[in-house]
Amino acid sequence: MYCPKCGKNLPDSIRFCTECGTPLLNPEYDTDVNLTYVTYDPRMINVPQVNSSQAFYIYNNFLAKMENLASAWMVIAVIQLILGILTIIYGIGIIQIILGIWNISQSNKIRNAARYFRQTPIGIVRYVDELSSGILCLIINIMIGGLPGIIGAAMGIMTNSYGKDNRQAMYVVEFGGGKS
Repeated sequence: MYCPKCGKNLPDSIRFCTECGTPLLNPEYDTDVNLTYVTYDPRMINVPQVNSSQAFYIYNNFLAKMENLASAWMVIAVIQLILGILTIIYGIGIIQIILGIWNISQSNKIRNAARYFRQTPIGIVRYVDELSSGILCLIINIMIGGLPGIIGAAMGIMTNSYGKDNRQAMYVVEFGGGKS
């Protein structure tokens, strides 16, 4: 395969050009990726630029935060399941069990996203753009999730804010350079 940006001849198994860092599509792995949105992004006009070493540091830090968040939600889910089983007699246990099961699914979703982005940054900007603020999750956990849920929701808000605040770094990592 040849790099579409610099033309360097590269092995088919790599995900980034070793010469210029451009993300490469490999049909074996990226059949469902649509890169029609990989163009100059006017939203980047007023965003401070970062160099690639800063960008990769921020990117890896964001992925670590995602993995920590996934682990926290799994612990919270286990606590909620235990509390649910212990309080099922009083009627609120069923809600705790449902929250625990839902939090297990959310934990797996976050962990799978982090694993995917560890392999390739393709889609990280879209992922960051689509992150919710986490306020609804916090409200639900204040009402019925208890202290563990509130802590998890707060961690989620901080992780999402970090990703959104460092969108330019994600852009640099995914597209190999930010503004064209």
